[in-house]
Formats: sequence, C-alpha cells, structure tokens
Amino acid sequence: MKKIVLGVVLILAAPALADTVIIDVNDEGGGVVSIEYSVSDTNLARAFAFDVNVDNGAKISGISDYFVGECNATKQGYGIFPGGIVIDSNGNVADYNTPVAPASAKDSPGQLGSSSVTLEMGSLYVDTNNPATSGRLCRLKITGIGDCNLTIDADATRGGGVVMEDTGISASTPNLPTTIPLSLECLYVGRVFNSGLVVDQTIYNRWATMGPNCVNKSAWWCCEAQKYGQVAGTTTRVDFTDLSQVKLAWFKTPCNAGYNPQADVNLSGRVDFSDVAVVKLNWFANPGICP
Repeated sequence: MKKIVLGVVLILAAPALADTVIIDVNDEGGGVVSIEYSVSDTNLARAFAFDVNVDNGAKISGISDYFVGECNATKQGYGIFPGGIVIDSNGNVADYNTPVAPASAKDSPGQLGSSSVTLEMGSLYVDTNNPATSGRLCRLKITGIGDCNLTIDADATRGGGVVMEDTGISASTPNLPTTIPLSLECLYVGRVFNSGLVVDQTIYNRWATMGPNCVNKSAWWCCEAQKYGQVAGTTTRVDFTDLSQVKLAWFKTPCNAGYNPQADVNLSGRVDFSDVAVVKLNWFANPGICP
C-alpha cells in the first residue's frame, strides 16, 4: 500500500484568483439529502469542509455513499478524511474512518446522532486519476418528528469550505450558506418511544407497507400516547373505548380485512393479548390523545 503524507491534503497558500465551486444539497425524500459539488472549469477542488446543522429537534443520524481511500484508474473521489484517518508507524493507512470530523478535534464538532456535524473530505491521486469536476460527496440521513431545516455552510477553520488544487486560486461558493426545508418521516429506525419501544427495520417496513387495510404510514404509529393504550382517540384517558377498538381488531394483521393500526399499540403486526396487556397496564391513565 502507498504511504500517505497527510499534509498534501489541506496545505493553503495566499490565493490571488478565485474560482466558482457550486455546492448543491438535494432533498431525496424520506429524510435523505445528498451533497453534490461542481467546479466551473478544469481547476479541481482538493478538499471540502462543511458544517451541517438541523433544527426543530431533528438529528443527523447517518452518512453514506461517500468515496473511501485513494483514487485509482477505476474509481475516483474524495476519500481522505483528515480528522479521522489513522496512519500506522510505517506510514500506511490503518483506517480511513468517515468524513465526519471526530469529537476529539479542537473545535469539538458534533457527531452522528446530534443536530450538527462537520464534514471534511480530501483527495489523493497520481497521474490523471483525479476526481471528476462534479459529483456526489455523500448522503446524510436526517431523523426527527415533523419538519426541520438543514443548513450547510463553509467551515472557516478547515480551509473555508473548499480548497483548490491550485493553491493560488481561492474558491468562491455562492451557494453557501444554504438552508433546505425537509419533511421528515415521523417513524424511523432507531426511534425510541417514551414507553421504551424501539423501532427496528421490521417495524418500519410494516409501517411503510401500503394497500387496503395495511398500516399505510399511519400517524398513529408515531404517537406516544398510543404506546400506552390510547387507541380510540376520543379522550386522553385509557378506558373501555380503547379496549373496544382492540376487541374489534382482535387477531387481525396488516393488509387483512378488519386490521386497525390504531389497535396495534406495540406495532407487532397483530392485535392480540400483548396489546390488551398494554391497555390493562395503563387503565384509566391519561397519556394524552393521538390525532
């Protein structure tokens, strides 16, 4: 494996000229955004560094579809991550890590699972195996309840957002800062309800199944009060009206006649004794009301 001299990634010089670099953030739906770049001509970008933030209680929960490692004849991209890369005593890469700047950095950037992250990505190549003048840097997964705004801006402490290959040229990023409104799914893998119920991939797939008598992304499955036996939606109290709804859907499963997602309080995919147990446990309690 080639030895990596990390200093080649983010060396700056006093710029005399400027080139335009466009950073686009695209809402792909389902809480997924892609971050893409393009340069105005053959002046290549050497490295990127951005601060990404979300509001309204949302979290940046995942990053994917990013290039890793050195460019070669068949694959090119920005796969050197200065903050996280691990180089052994022989100068070889032990771990490239991810584009998310580590919490150990001097500015203590946010991490996945929080409302902010700092992304830093550089390229390393020989000959003509350079990254393209446009492409995708990564995708981010945003989770939360309700809508939020995602803001991306150049990180001033890491080269000002974009460092060009020609260090005599500065990068102009007219698209930054930019704010993107996002519509988030209220149910997502990893969500933890106050009751302790954790949403896994099976529950999410069940919720997203569309069709007659299916769950059809019911807002009820996102409601905290439902997990305490609030089924009928007529009062804030768990009582006989809720129990009667469970009875009406007894032993019914999604996409079958008679199934009621409201009555499936533990999201198991069947209305049964486990749902009755939740209603009984919270009998006459007041967990609130679902829409």
